[in-house]
Amino acid sequence: YRNTRQILLLAYQVLMNNFSEEQFSVADDALEILEPQYANRSLSEPLLLKANSLSEEITYAKKHLEDLCAQNLNQNGCIVFAGYKNTEIREYSKILGIPVLDGNLNPLNEPIVISDLEQAKGYEFDTVIIVNCEAGILPQTGIHEDEIYRSACQFYVAMTRAKNDLYLSYHDTPSDWL
Repeated sequence: YRNTRQILLLAYQVLMNNFSEEQFSVADDALEILEPQYANRSLSEPLLLKANSLSEEITYAKKHLEDLCAQNLNQNGCIVFAGYKNTEIREYSKILGIPVLDGNLNPLNEPIVISDLEQAKGYEFDTVIIVNCEAGILPQTGIHEDEIYRSACQFYVAMTRAKNDLYLSYHDTPSDWL
């Protein structure tokens, strides 16, 4: 497993706390749910951080990843935006000067990328920072109860993109999943 035991444990708990037995039988077959006890590495616990605004969350995430990459040229990271689609994240890309993770970008050529929850699938990073982990966003307010597992799966996938360090941030009320 690429992840640490601590990252897998948190991601696993999100799924187990939000899935019913029925949903496991209809869940996307492409989702591989990793058992935390089989992880062969242990590092830091994922951190939950509170900011005063989404802007502050993003500023912290960018600065933290820039500092990590300056200390280690082989370091890479991804800022994942909960509650946003990739089309909306493109606007943040222009402001932040950080490329958007999409099918056209090779993240191995970039120390830092940004993404929505969905586009992060299939990639891995040393550090992942998921911003906007708010109540009403994870899961989205008004989402049909039968669809909550899809949101939990996307969140699980985004969390398990982190090989070494995972940070989750919010600015108002944290998601119940946290």
